[in-house]
Amino acid sequence: MVTKLEKDLTNIGKRVKELRVSKGYTSYRHFADTFEIEPKSVWRLEEGQSDFKYSSLKRILEALDTTVDDFFKMA
Repeated sequence: MVTKLEKDLTNIGKRVKELRVSKGYTSYRHFADTFEIEPKSVWRLEEGQSDFKYSSLKRILEALDTTVDDFFKMA
């Protein structure tokens, strides 16, 4: 059975991926390399594979020129 946390992590990851692609970064690896972020961290967040740290989400969103507040207002 999928928990609420797992659903939330998956939904956040999907939204981050959609935002990344909409900004023209079709490859998570290219995006990660451009902003000096560990590619595995980007992939795991986008795939909902881990309960990420707030600082990781914040750094990725800042690279996408989006604040955490704005990201969650988009929901």
